[in-house]
Amino acid sequence: MKMPWTDRSGLAKVAVILVAVFLVSLGLCGANLLMVNYGPHPGGSWLLSTGIIELMGMLASLFGLLVVGVIALVRSIGNTYSSKRDHED
Repeated sequence: MKMPWTDRSGLAKVAVILVAVFLVSLGLCGANLLMVNYGPHPGGSWLLSTGIIELMGMLASLFGLLVVGVIALVRSIGNTYSSKRDHED
């Protein structure tokens, strides 16, 4: 059986992991919001602290996706420039 990761670059693998972290954190943050407002003990302080951790996870994954996007863009521009330069010689 062929693994789906075999023909992917490292940046694609990192991007998929960061998107997964973002989506899980987003879902947990929504569930946390419901528990804080409508749970058995509204306004629980431990729920608020876990919400902050989830928000940090979302922000970190968004920052990581931004970095991965910039690196992919720079690599793409570099590859285009080098292929044009090779054809000129």
